[in-house]
Amino acid sequence: AGLNLHELDLDGCQVNDEVVKAITLHCKNLHMLSLGYIEDVSHWALALLIRRSKKLTHLRLTRVSMVSKAIILLIASHMSNNLKDLDITGCKEVKDEEMVYLAQCCTGLERLNVRYCKNLTMELLDKHLPEMLPNCQLERDRPRFDRD
Repeated sequence: AGLNLHELDLDGCQVNDEVVKAITLHCKNLHMLSLGYIEDVSHWALALLIRRSKKLTHLRLTRVSMVSKAIILLIASHMSNNLKDLDITGCKEVKDEEMVYLAQCCTGLERLNVRYCKNLTMELLDKHLPEMLPNCQLERDRPRFDRD
């Protein structure tokens, strides 16, 4: 049954490492995967998912605390050929450096949601990402004037 599955939305579900491992083993034809708001998944399981999900075009990791520099670099390295839509809303560990690398590798991105990624600078959001990904719809916070 998993081989016929093309879209899977597990936002807010009780997902753990075993569930992620099962997805990588049995759902090899997934094009869209949404794992927003999951809490009990290790860095190892997320890395395994990224390495093995060769056909994913849409990945949603909204407010997943495990999304860090290493995870963004893995996405850039292993998903660059197919990834069209990436949603990392609220992933607070993500910084400019890895986003530049992601933009360099994933040139086919059509949509990138970085709302509430508090460590991204306005220079990256206003200048660098739009220049590097001219055909990408960038979803981001409105400019914050209260920043130091």
